[in-house]
Amino acid sequence: MTLQLNPQQALFLLRLSFEEDGARPSAIYKDFAASDRKQLAEAGLVVVGKDPTNKRAQFATLTEAGYQWVADHLDSPLSKSNVAHVVLAKLLTGVQSQIVVGKFSFADLVRGSAGRGDSNNQNVAAEVPSIETSARRPEPNGDITRRILAACQELSGDGVYNVRIRLADLRSQLSDLDRADVDQALAELEREQAAAIMPLDDPREILPADEEAAFPNSIGRNRHILYLSRPH
Repeated sequence: MTLQLNPQQALFLLRLSFEEDGARPSAIYKDFAASDRKQLAEAGLVVVGKDPTNKRAQFATLTEAGYQWVADHLDSPLSKSNVAHVVLAKLLTGVQSQIVVGKFSFADLVRGSAGRGDSNNQNVAAEVPSIETSARRPEPNGDITRRILAACQELSGDGVYNVRIRLADLRSQLSDLDRADVDQALAELEREQAAAIMPLDDPREILPADEEAAFPNSIGRNRHILYLSRPH
């Protein structure tokens, strides 16, 4: 990504990440310059279009690249506009929901944050494992990746590359494997750009089985389908 986002654009992406797909964030447009939004659309971070129910209104949604940018730049400088407190409130609500279900504790969060970049707190940070470290599992062996590829081949029929495969079907084929190990292998395939994992855009296509099998991205957005990329 060569585009260097300004604090206003960074805040717009963060604000938009809390909007449901297909939502009309027209109400927040007044807080963000049209030129900034246009740059984001040209960079492929957002999709902007006309609301079919109201031709005078626009809607915007984050693309997968947009979600990934937000996840990779949570420490990016943000505009100090009035919108920032709305984003903070939504973010804290999401953090609270993860604390409630036991994903991590508030102490883990604040101590880990306090320890970064502060030499006076290095000992404290060393004593408290980060969320990423505490959640880390051993790398799955290559057999799991081979099982995933073989299952995709079986599900896709003649061709396997750039063919849409529902994760619900894939998980059914791999039901004897530990889900966390399968997810780790899927994440590795994605990091290596050997697979693209995406959400179903049409809510009418999403079945309960798709939600049950969903593989969330780094900010928790459910994704339901997989495309294997042809090796270069």
